[in-house]
Amino acid sequence: MESVKADLGKSHALRTDGERVETEDRFEVTSPGDFDLKIGEFAAGGEAEVDAAVTAAAEAFPEWEHRDITARTDIFQDAAERMRERKFELAATISLENGKNRTEVTADVDEAIDFLRFYSRELERLDGYRSDTGQPTPDQHTTNLLRPYGVFGVVAPFKFPLAILAGMLIGNTVVAKPASATPLIAHKYADILADAGLPDGVFNLVTGGGSAVGQPLTEHEDIAGVAVHGVARSRPRYRAVVPRAG
Repeated sequence: MESVKADLGKSHALRTDGERVETEDRFEVTSPGDFDLKIGEFAAGGEAEVDAAVTAAAEAFPEWEHRDITARTDIFQDAAERMRERKFELAATISLENGKNRTEVTADVDEAIDFLRFYSRELERLDGYRSDTGQPTPDQHTTNLLRPYGVFGVVAPFKFPLAILAGMLIGNTVVAKPASATPLIAHKYADILADAGLPDGVFNLVTGGGSAVGQPLTEHEDIAGVAVHGVARSRPRYRAVVPRAG
């Protein structure tokens, strides 16, 4: 706890396509348990920053979608191990940032690690969610394949700022908006993903308010779906086309 406190109060930029992006508008976060304790100062994004982050995620999507399964899961397994090594630092960060007790914040970090490990194992076990469904007729052969869907907007809640954020990130490229009360733990998670080798553009972080960041993110025309509080809603990828006579 003391080492985390000693590192508080810094300035944090947005994270787009692997780069730090500064903004003129900023907001300050203080600890709910001690209003004199400054967590940090954070860049406040807007519509332009959201659009740039969505563009970066869209450009990163094709390569990420076709990357080898093991190459993808190795990144998240590595991230899970890094989180395990930094478990108490991450737990202390959450506690100072949102006020939860040590039992709850430790469980938050443990659950985030479990998410990364479980989804990685399932992706490998199911061969990328590909299954042979046989030969329904002599001249047909069918296969089921669950593919990444596209760019997702991820809006994480303040009460589980790491576990739910981590649990909504695997599979698609992402533009993440953490709760305005808990942006620091999201930055630490972004650092972990980068250190684990996640390619630029796969995870982009835009901090700021709901109307300034959340609304343009969820309404963006290039967003394939939105995950909020662990629940995902996707948009139709294809339009139905009715053939005309003749």
